[in-house]
Amino acid sequence: MDYGVGKRWTERRDGKSKDFVREDIEAERVRLNIAGVKCSKAKKLAAPKLKLNVSKTRYDDSSRSSDFRSTVTYELNLGPQDNKINEWIEENNLALREFALTDIENSVLIEQRDILRKIKYLEEAYAIASKNLQQAQENFEFSKMSFQKGLISNIDLRDAQEKLTSAKRNAVSLAIQHRVNRYQFYYTMGRDL
Repeated sequence: MDYGVGKRWTERRDGKSKDFVREDIEAERVRLNIAGVKCSKAKKLAAPKLKLNVSKTRYDDSSRSSDFRSTVTYELNLGPQDNKINEWIEENNLALREFALTDIENSVLIEQRDILRKIKYLEEAYAIASKNLQQAQENFEFSKMSFQKGLISNIDLRDAQEKLTSAKRNAVSLAIQHRVNRYQFYYTMGRDL
């Protein structure tokens, strides 16, 4: 059975689709986006600065040949900025968030694969348990008929009944475990239980 390990999966109802995504992965993606925005802001602040001042002064004095004066001043700072440390910190935070997202995605994949292995094991174990249950049912019926004919004792009949009860418990336990593991798998895919 293919459960779509590691993929976003979609459930379709009434022609609409709903993507199921784990909240912890989505939260980590949001943190990564925030770290990316902070990193780009830090890069902008750490870029070389150019300050340019333009001024125009007008004189009302008629003794001057021109009645205005203009000045342009600029300051160009090409060396390392004070904010370069902040840029480095934000770049490292961004890299850490990328690693964290990759780590959580990998851990989800591992969790999904482990649950799939367990589900497959439980399916195989349930097939065996259902055969054992069928055999125990047949043995109990045979023991019941043999007891009615007086061929076996009451102890043998109780033993057959205990084996039947044990086989039923085992089959029910495996069915419950299978269902629980299926729900755990759906949860790892991001679907609410």
